[in-house]
Amino acid sequence: MATPTPEMLARIMATTSNDTALCGPPPTPLAAQTVSEPTLPAPVERRAVKRRRLITPEAGRAIEMLGHAIEYLADEHALACISRRVRGERQEGWPTEKHPQVVAIELLMARNREVYFSCPELPTLGERLRAMLKAQRA
Repeated sequence: MATPTPEMLARIMATTSNDTALCGPPPTPLAAQTVSEPTLPAPVERRAVKRRRLITPEAGRAIEMLGHAIEYLADEHALACISRRVRGERQEGWPTEKHPQVVAIELLMARNREVYFSCPELPTLGERLRAMLKAQRA
């Protein structure tokens, strides 16, 4: 996984920043919204163990850069949607497909997860203690 370069980010921005496509439906008034009963999650058999990861400086820098790019694109997209609604513009053009800027954000988020999950997991405290006890017995 290559770290995104400024040229790559500029190319993504150039293809999405001038687009005036769908930002989503206008908000529904509260009176028209229906409220459903909340559902409780299914009981969990056992708690998931939080695993720490050994993140290298290169991976950390890539995660940081991707995070900044995601935040920038999301802020720009939200601002464009808000400004179009304030001006009263109709939002036509992308009724069934995702906005290209949203696709770019999802792509960057997927790469962010890919970099993070490629880092090795560190053993939990319990695993380290078991390994120490096992080494002492041997």
